[in-house]
Amino acid sequence: NEKWYVNRPWLEYSVKADKGFCFPCRMYACLDNTGGMVADMFFFIKSGFCNWKNALSQGNGFIKHENSLVHLNAMVDWTAARTREATGATIAALVSSAQIERNRYYLKTLAKIIQFAVINELHLREDQDIINFKDLDLTLNNSSGIFINLIKFTAGQDPKFKDALKTIPKNAKYTSAEIQNETIDIMKNMVLKDIVEDIQKNGDVKFFCLKCDTTRDAVNVENLSTVLCYSVDGEAKERLIGVAQLHGLTAEDIAQQILKDLQELGLDPQDTLCSCFDGAKVMSGCKGGVQKLLQEKLNKEIPYTHCLNHQLHLVVTHVCEKSSGVADMFSNCNSLYKFFVA
Repeated sequence: NEKWYVNRPWLEYSVKADKGFCFPCRMYACLDNTGGMVADMFFFIKSGFCNWKNALSQGNGFIKHENSLVHLNAMVDWTAARTREATGATIAALVSSAQIERNRYYLKTLAKIIQFAVINELHLREDQDIINFKDLDLTLNNSSGIFINLIKFTAGQDPKFKDALKTIPKNAKYTSAEIQNETIDIMKNMVLKDIVEDIQKNGDVKFFCLKCDTTRDAVNVENLSTVLCYSVDGEAKERLIGVAQLHGLTAEDIAQQILKDLQELGLDPQDTLCSCFDGAKVMSGCKGGVQKLLQEKLNKEIPYTHCLNHQLHLVVTHVCEKSSGVADMFSNCNSLYKFFVA
């Protein structure tokens, strides 16, 4: 009935369900202090109202609903939201521009601190990474990690950052391990995006060479590093695009991981011009090695090159096996290295 909409801007009707609903209550109703959702609220918010016979009855239907406290509060919130939308006064605009600028400067500085630590291969955290934001104790100590100590050091040198540090809310410090990891991931994705754009801007000449190697880390996990070699305006470039943990050590496992890394970056594996691996059979095998599997999976010829650095390593190893003098020299060099880094 069209007349039902008069003086009831909150009322909405679902043709498909043949039921009525309350828009502001669906969007803004706060039921936390009502002792649960009463039947009236349930009808107009969840299941829909369809008791048309009693829609305009006193103490029932529309009249009962629009006089309820929950509905009245929802109407206030809805009216305020419409007013903000009409005037362009968003939540962001209601926050002081000075506070926004201070918060942005704070986040940018934290990002730069993390970037500095990552570039210099410094571990960020220790078990007792605590900073007193209230009293702002800037004393550096050995129990804190690089990240917290760099925050303290920067605050001691940068008054603007120190001021932001004092006013930042406790629930928005952005110093947790999760935030540090997310920031590093964002930086990683930005770098990878630049690499992909660098390759693809060559137009029809967006080919690249694959260089991959596996190595076992300190916790005995096998990792696959993937490097792309390409040319931009005649300049040769070599970029690392990923270090992935391998869940299997077969040629098939490694080949699948390489293709996955390329596809996740939005690169076409068909643009692979050649491959460069070590001489291990799992990589170089002419029948079941990674280089052969990649050619079969991509259905194209991809010339394989035995890595020159690995070849040089083999030469040195063989020379040491044949010459005790050379072996002694390398042994002495290794001993000196261990002495100076101890």
